[in-house]
Amino acid sequence: ALASASLQRYVLEQYSGFDRPLAQVPSQPIPLFFAYRSVAQMQAFSVEHFNHMVKEQLPAADFCGVAVTDINATRCTVSMTHQHANQNPFGSIYFAALAMAAELSTGAMVIRAVNTAPEAISMLVLNQNANFSKKARGTITFTCDQGGLIAAAIDETIQTREGVTLWLQGTGVDEDGDVVTVMNFEWTIKVKNP
Repeated sequence: ALASASLQRYVLEQYSGFDRPLAQVPSQPIPLFFAYRSVAQMQAFSVEHFNHMVKEQLPAADFCGVAVTDINATRCTVSMTHQHANQNPFGSIYFAALAMAAELSTGAMVIRAVNTAPEAISMLVLNQNANFSKKARGTITFTCDQGGLIAAAIDETIQTREGVTLWLQGTGVDEDGDVVTVMNFEWTIKVKNP
């Protein structure tokens, strides 16, 4: 059995590779078992999945209102709204609360990529730095669109069997579209040796 054309297109858009446009992906029909497996994978790494993970495994981020709003193989957005739980004495969002949201915008994509890799891979944040340009008020949305770098790093660690480090950036903008902060996270990933 074959998957419907719309499901095939969705699967290809989500899983065709990080550096190939959809037009370069072969147009042969996808076997239905592949489509079902991919749908299960998509559900496992959906917005709902990550927000459940935040609630269960990152209670401080949940308490501060951090939420994944969109995620795919190349991009992740995370938002938080100024509230009592995440405020500082100056009437804006506390920098550490912003850091939780920024880190999740990079980390959710690393988690997604590591968990769909063909081999077991470890991941860890090594360093972090930030620049602030405006008070964080209202809803702040962090975006990381460096999924291609993550995919390349995973390929490299699998091929070389060595650890790979990469810097990923979460850029936070307010409701007016003004950049509030840019936060950088140095991740290390390494294929786990048997």
